[in-house]
Amino acid sequence: MTASPSDEKSSRRRRLLIAGGSVLFFGLFYLYVLFGVDPELFYWKEKPFFLTTLSFLKGFLGRPGGLVQYVSSFLAQFTLYGWVGAGVFTFVAWAVCLGTAGVLKAMAGRRVHPAAACFPAVLLLTAHAAYGYQITFAVALAAALGFVTLYVRVAPRSSVLRMTVFAVLSVVLYYLAGSVVVVFGVLCALFELLKKRRILPGVFCLLWASAVPSGYALTALAVGFSEAYAPLMPFRPGGAPAVSLLLRLPVGLLALPVYLLLAAVAAWLLRRPVTLRQRLAAFGADARSTPEAALSAHQSRVRGAAWTLLSLAVFLLATALLTFWSFDADMKKRFQIECYAQHRMWDRLLLEVQRLPSRLYDGYVMTDVNRALYHTGRLPYEMFHYPQKKGPPAIRLLTGLGFLKHAEVMFELGQVNIAQQKFNEALESEGPLPMVLKRLAQINILKGKPEAARTYLVALRDSLLHRRWADRILRALEVDADLSDDEELQRIRAGMPAEDWGYGGLGGAGYDKMLLGLLRPDKRNRMAFEYLMAFYLLYNDFEQVAVNIGRLDDYDYAGIPRHYEEAILVGVTRNPSLRVDLGERRISDETVRRGQAFLRDAARYDNASEADEEARYQELAAKWGDSYFFYALFGFSEPRPGWMFFRAEAVTGATK
Repeated sequence: MTASPSDEKSSRRRRLLIAGGSVLFFGLFYLYVLFGVDPELFYWKEKPFFLTTLSFLKGFLGRPGGLVQYVSSFLAQFTLYGWVGAGVFTFVAWAVCLGTAGVLKAMAGRRVHPAAACFPAVLLLTAHAAYGYQITFAVALAAALGFVTLYVRVAPRSSVLRMTVFAVLSVVLYYLAGSVVVVFGVLCALFELLKKRRILPGVFCLLWASAVPSGYALTALAVGFSEAYAPLMPFRPGGAPAVSLLLRLPVGLLALPVYLLLAAVAAWLLRRPVTLRQRLAAFGADARSTPEAALSAHQSRVRGAAWTLLSLAVFLLATALLTFWSFDADMKKRFQIECYAQHRMWDRLLLEVQRLPSRLYDGYVMTDVNRALYHTGRLPYEMFHYPQKKGPPAIRLLTGLGFLKHAEVMFELGQVNIAQQKFNEALESEGPLPMVLKRLAQINILKGKPEAARTYLVALRDSLLHRRWADRILRALEVDADLSDDEELQRIRAGMPAEDWGYGGLGGAGYDKMLLGLLRPDKRNRMAFEYLMAFYLLYNDFEQVAVNIGRLDDYDYAGIPRHYEEAILVGVTRNPSLRVDLGERRISDETVRRGQAFLRDAARYDNASEADEEARYQELAAKWGDSYFFYALFGFSEPRPGWMFFRAEAVTGATK
């Protein structure tokens, strides 16, 4: 007797739904990561690096989790290319879900609904949306789930042998993937205690896996107990991960281990017994089995394990809602700014900053904004169209990312000695990042040290993404050790100072002296001039603005840039004896008219009652917040109403 066409059609439809629903889900996962999250932002946020050398690999082999970090670092390189990076993230999520399906099937004794196996991908997607995703953590978790499936399949019947196998697997897993061995131990303990009803192996699994990191901490001199249990996240090859990194995990990643444990218990509680006949029919062992019986057994196993149109629709809707709730648009804008700065997409950067929330506007962003304004020729004209405050126009932070921001500005200015110092500090603290190796190679070329440059280029040639650039520069050095055809290097070489201006922090008199030192060998160093004038504007140093205004003749400005005109008018108003030699240049009638109008509006603000003061301020900010007139009065700029990035800080500082 054969199965009816309707039964065959129903079975075929169910199989299509099982495969098709999951394919649809992961297809949408890929598209959302590609277009909604943008994997390239992950690359510039984490700055992972990977070298193909044996010495680089050895840096990961000496500590638990090193191999997973090594593999994760390799995979993370491809996030620089959006469509490939989205594929990497989707593959890792699929691997986690595949491992989850294996664990839940072991607990339930049959396939579970695909929604239960795919839900970890939803949690990973929320981490993507929150820009807190850590690929190392996800890869480690996938490894732990794979080891659970391996243990379930290979563990022998004997309790002693089962515990021996588990002990070996847990040690291997801890070496490969680090502290996720605890998750491995808990899942295996649940399998032993609930499914197999073996108390001794279950308790052993729980205790042994929990003790493995402690054993490592006791034997490793430089590792404490907290570090031994900390989750894997950074890509750096040196040192154990800090416990504080645990607090940086988004809710989705923190919830993943909890979900796996609860889902495993739920799968066991909701298991459905299968009759002996169905078991025999499924394996073809019943002599009396018929195609109908085999089909019945198969349907019994998969009836609760298939998507339906309704369940798929509900699951996708829930995924969309959770992802929407988790999405951090503010952080996306912040990382886009970093990405645009790295790619020197200055116009896009300035456009994106206009939509940046106040709480994310910091010294890093201000540095990128001023660089973008310079490179687009708008720094003397539109500097106060963006939030500014008293201080140098470049980053003051000297740790972490601050090293790189600081060094990049110094390199572009031509202050290569300071740039070299900061890039070396970044090399020590952040590792051999390709951008650091590239700049150090260029600096040594500028300083006439081609052999030292080759050292960095050879190291950079081992990078997956920068090998071609390094090979090209190495070939060029064989022909011309100075790289005379490189326009950027030639511009910087012309402005390299003869004196070494080594100063402490960026601030005070040292900053303008350093910039003046750059203008001595090359008076046409436009970036040094504009940053010097920006420094004087930010410190309300009208006398120095007047002294250096004559340097405009060294460049091709049409008239006097707007902010310089405004500063001269403010300076003369405050100090009528201030002497300003404009040469053949003149302050425009429009700027004079605007200056007079601002004085009238400012007088109304000064004379306002306490009750009207805030209203008068808002009127003043709405009309003049993007002018130097406004900045000179308040000590910060407010380019549009409500864009008060530095107002509270300025007011607090004024009251101290």
